[in-house]
Amino acid sequence: MVVGMVACVQQAAAADASVPGSVCCVTQGAATTAALGREFHAEGPVTFFSKLVDTADFPARWYCGVWSSDVGWLHVASDVAIFAAYAAIPFVLLCFLLRRRDLPFPRVVWLFAAFILSCGLTHLIEAAIFWWPVYRLSGLVKAVTAIVSWMTVLMLARVLPEALNLPSAALLSKQIKKDKERLRFALEAGEIGVWEVDLSTHVISWDKTCCQIFDIDLETEVNMERIIAGIHPDDRERVQRALNASLQQGTAFDMQYRFLHRDGSVRHIRGQGKVLFGEDGKAETFTGVCLDFTKKQLLDDAILESENNFRTTFEQVAMGIAHVAPDGTWLRVNKGLCDIIGYTESELLRCTFQQITHPDDLDADLHKTNELLSGKIDSYSMEKRYLCKDGTHVWGNLTVSLVRDASGEPKHFISLIENVQGRKDAEAKLLQYTEQIQKLSLVASKTKHSVVISDAEGRIEWVNDAFTQLTGYRLDEVVGEYAGARLRGSDTDPATVALIEASVMRRESVAVEIVNYRKSGCRYWVDLKIDPVFNEQGELTQFIGTQVDITERKNAELELRKQQNRFARLLRSDIVGITMCRLSGEVEQANDEMLRMIGYSQQELDQGHLNWRELTPAELLPMDEEAIQELTMTGAVKPYGKELICKDGSRVPVFLGATLLDDEDDLILCFVLDASLQKASEAKLMGAKHAAEKASMAKSEFLAAMSHELRTPLNGVIGMTELLSETGLDARQQRFLNACQSSGKALMTLINDILDFSKIEAGRLELDEHPFDLLELLDDVMTSMPLRLDGKNVEVLYHLDHPSTLSLVGDSNRLRQILFNLIGNAIKFTAEGEVTLLAEPLQLSEREATIRFTIADTGIGIPRDRLDRLFRSFSQMDSSTSRQYGGSGLGLSISKGLVEAMGGAIGVKSEVGVGSQFWFTLSFERSDVPKLRERIEYDELHQLRVLVVEDNEESRKTLVSMMQGWEMSVVSAGNAEDALEQLRKSQSQGTPFDLALINMTLPDMNGCQLGQRLRADVACKEMLLILMAPIEQEIPAASNAVFDRHVRKPLGQSVLLSTIVDCCCKQPPLLASRDVSTVGGDGIETPVTHSDIRILVAEDNATNQLFVHEILRSQDWPCDFVGNGREAVEAAVNVDYDMILMDCQMPEVDGYDATRQIREREADGRLVGRLPILALTANAVKGDHERCLDAGMDDYISKPFHPDQLTDAINRFLRQDVDQPFESLENADRGHAVEPRILTPIDSETFFNRCMGDMEFASSLLDSFMEDGRDRFDEICAHAKRGDAVAAGAVAHGLKGIAGIVAAHDVQSVSAKVESAGKAGKIEVLRSLIDDLREVVDECLGYVPMVREQANQSAQNGGGK
Repeated sequence: MVVGMVACVQQAAAADASVPGSVCCVTQGAATTAALGREFHAEGPVTFFSKLVDTADFPARWYCGVWSSDVGWLHVASDVAIFAAYAAIPFVLLCFLLRRRDLPFPRVVWLFAAFILSCGLTHLIEAAIFWWPVYRLSGLVKAVTAIVSWMTVLMLARVLPEALNLPSAALLSKQIKKDKERLRFALEAGEIGVWEVDLSTHVISWDKTCCQIFDIDLETEVNMERIIAGIHPDDRERVQRALNASLQQGTAFDMQYRFLHRDGSVRHIRGQGKVLFGEDGKAETFTGVCLDFTKKQLLDDAILESENNFRTTFEQVAMGIAHVAPDGTWLRVNKGLCDIIGYTESELLRCTFQQITHPDDLDADLHKTNELLSGKIDSYSMEKRYLCKDGTHVWGNLTVSLVRDASGEPKHFISLIENVQGRKDAEAKLLQYTEQIQKLSLVASKTKHSVVISDAEGRIEWVNDAFTQLTGYRLDEVVGEYAGARLRGSDTDPATVALIEASVMRRESVAVEIVNYRKSGCRYWVDLKIDPVFNEQGELTQFIGTQVDITERKNAELELRKQQNRFARLLRSDIVGITMCRLSGEVEQANDEMLRMIGYSQQELDQGHLNWRELTPAELLPMDEEAIQELTMTGAVKPYGKELICKDGSRVPVFLGATLLDDEDDLILCFVLDASLQKASEAKLMGAKHAAEKASMAKSEFLAAMSHELRTPLNGVIGMTELLSETGLDARQQRFLNACQSSGKALMTLINDILDFSKIEAGRLELDEHPFDLLELLDDVMTSMPLRLDGKNVEVLYHLDHPSTLSLVGDSNRLRQILFNLIGNAIKFTAEGEVTLLAEPLQLSEREATIRFTIADTGIGIPRDRLDRLFRSFSQMDSSTSRQYGGSGLGLSISKGLVEAMGGAIGVKSEVGVGSQFWFTLSFERSDVPKLRERIEYDELHQLRVLVVEDNEESRKTLVSMMQGWEMSVVSAGNAEDALEQLRKSQSQGTPFDLALINMTLPDMNGCQLGQRLRADVACKEMLLILMAPIEQEIPAASNAVFDRHVRKPLGQSVLLSTIVDCCCKQPPLLASRDVSTVGGDGIETPVTHSDIRILVAEDNATNQLFVHEILRSQDWPCDFVGNGREAVEAAVNVDYDMILMDCQMPEVDGYDATRQIREREADGRLVGRLPILALTANAVKGDHERCLDAGMDDYISKPFHPDQLTDAINRFLRQDVDQPFESLENADRGHAVEPRILTPIDSETFFNRCMGDMEFASSLLDSFMEDGRDRFDEICAHAKRGDAVAAGAVAHGLKGIAGIVAAHDVQSVSAKVESAGKAGKIEVLRSLIDDLREVVDECLGYVPMVREQANQSAQNGGGK
């Protein structure tokens, strides 16, 4: 290089010298020449790299040598072109490497690219040196190029062996082509289609096989949606899910599915595929294969069907089939084999055939098996016995063949077992039958009876020895002859012979008695029976005739006739009546004495006019039937007395005895003795007896009359003592008066019992059957029971074992009396514990109900040896019982009489020291009349959660049973602590109680205290609380703020249900009945919500209730209703009322008695203060005012009254002191006197005034009058028809009241007349008024629509609400 540089400098200098003006070049040439004279030395790295691009030390190449411009630019252009090419080569290699990352030697390519690039840089610098002589940089680049070049050489040397092992492109192309041919052949041979889906366009590309598989033309462009649409609907969703999963998750796709071709055929296809991803990680294509395996699927289905058919045949064939191992083990058995031998499949597979083969057949079976295994035979059959599971054996026809494997070794036996037990049994029976035939043949030949067998024509084929002995003819003498030809004679009856021949011609059996002749000529009687014999085809083959010698019997019959003749002479005697008759009644013979007794002649007897059943009075036939039973059982009847009807109709008393003449016949011999004289004596005795009975009846009538006579003065005594008790008495006088009242009431009870007893004993007890409500009756009875407790620690319980009440038809008053007697007895003899009444239906149908009433107590009990005394009149257990407990001993006797009179039964169970249980059952008709009160729907209380807190166990059980019957969820507790624990438990479980029923008396804390604790608990704020308290116990006033309701015990179902519904369901009060808002014997308290005052209305009439309720409601006065006086008394005791409106005429207890009872309770302190009582009466006649005041009422208002009258009266009552007279009420009545009747059935103006202009109220009153008016008129007619004037008058009283309310003056007037006639007992007068009453009632009811129209017009004109 240096030499070159020197040469260049020299050439440049020379050139410059020859060129004029080339000063710079000469200078440079001189410098260069000078440089040539100095010694070479190294610059060092620092100088080298610091002058790396310094051009001062070297001339430009243009100046080195003599360069022509074309040569210089040739070098420059060539170097630049070389650099451009060398720079492009690495770029191309770089792109190739990035696209083909799978090259085997990438580092060699990278080194080669670096080598080419460094060479290109060298050429670029060489071109730049022409102007920019950076020889140091050029040298450095060349050094780098050299290093890269040698590295490339070394790398090539290293990879050369591997590169030599790489196949050439030609070989690879050839191999790939060969592999593609193989793959194509494999795909075509396997009918495998290849497909690919472009996931960006969903276009599918596939081969010819795929087109055939999917029935699509090769030229058709197909997407995924079309393929999926062709998949079978049942498989489409499954394939779609798998395809989506593969595309989304990149998992492999492998599914079998059905594809529908255009011709309707179905192809079975298996598709497999895989998602291919691009360099960016996104799915690009979905590639896979598919296989049409329809042929294989069809083959598999056929194989499966074949297997199923084989399995079905194997299992269901009607014979046993089994696969048996060579050692005898059962490999497979079918159901038929299991049914034959009684083992299950699993049991057989655990044993061998040797174990169930009968020992006697095992050796023969094993011998055949060994021959089969050795190849001596191919199969065998035999009959053998199998041992069944139940210990018996069964015959089977066994067929066995051997299956060998491919090597010829025994694999298993195939055994077919046919049950031939039936055939074996038939063979045994046939054998037995054959033996029997042989025995019968022997018997026939040896029997004593003659037997003849003939052909179908009647010619003899065979006879037995008895025939020969009977007739004297041998078989050889009669064979081929007709049987009758030899045996008939002169005495043979031709008619009998004709009968035999006719029967034989008809091929029928015949049996006759006939005279035949022996060979010796002697005659004899035979019982001949001839029977035809038919083969299986029904063809006649033979006749069999049997002859029984009856000669001795015929002779006996002749002797009997002789005896009968002798007996006939006996019949003609007149010592005693003798007759021969049949059980059916025909009299065959009777002697003269018998005919004389009954007045018939012999001729009438012979004509068959006599029949002992017709001669016997109808009432005595049952006695004769008993005699016939005795006769048939013993053969004779002992003499007994009866009567016979004579021909003239009179009766003759007789004694009759009879004997059965023949056990096989019904002929009876009777001996009859005339008993007229004896009966005359008995009649005298009977007369004496009747006289005694008449005296007894007179005694009963006397007792009844005396009881009635005693009641009248006794009522006066009791009444006067009651009046006397209201006067001012000191303590000593009050004790004397109380004793007098107690004795008077006891005497009244005794008189009542004597009266009932006398009626029962005299048989004159009359029952008044009518509809009644059983549950209401039980409530009425049990509510009054606590008054009899007299301070005893006794809990009174009762329960109707039925979800709802029962409407029955019967005498409710007598039922009430029975219950009063039995429950009163239970209370009397129970010092502490419980007295329980349970009414349970034994039988219930749509028309009838049988109820069992059980009264159980925990009293002293009754000794077993004294139970028989209980139901006797005037009887008790012993004298000490009467002294200690009192009583007349009539109660149970009367109860028994009443129960039996009502068609029932009564009984008792008792144990001393434990208690007694009285029961009685009665049957009633079910009532289909409408219910008297609206029933509560139990669905309203469904699943109500209730807590019962009651210390008495029996009472607690009864309450729980009641509420569970209403489908409530009930939990009980015996004390306050248990109750609080139950509450905490329910709250923790998230199931709080809706209601708590709490008893007043609890062992640890009383009910009020428990209620206060519950109210203090925030969790119990919304829980409803009901307090139960005995009727005689005072309830603290503070409890009103704690409890939602108070109820009195004993507590009945209807009361409890009504109270719960009133609390929980918020139902409105029912005006016409004693229900949840009504206060009666149940003691329900309805809190005052609208005013400071509270009024009780005692009224039984629904219309009057409605009228009064509307008046009080208009004044915002809360009110409660009761339907009778008894309920009014109980309500007054239980609830603090400010006033009572008392109707005077009510059922059970009228208003007068109810008022007296209230005043008595005020007098003895059970009621505090004096309660104002205003009478509401329809009897506005002289003396009524005094009667009301005498009863304790403060004053009265006459019906009908104007609403203003009632409101003014109440206001005056509440403003005045109750001890002051109320004269203003009478003046007020006169101020609102009834106006004269106008010429219409209803005085509309007066009526509307009474309704205070409220037309809706007027309409409701008219509805009530329409319903009640007609019903009450029908009741009056019914009572009049029965002759019950008092009852008709009572109903007329109610009709008069409702007519007065609606201003129907004519109806009111006629009803008052009917009422007066009824009270006076003038039934004929009452009946004469019925037509008048009917006329005015019909006229009034017909006018009601016009009144409604007037009301509507008034309302439209603004005259009403």
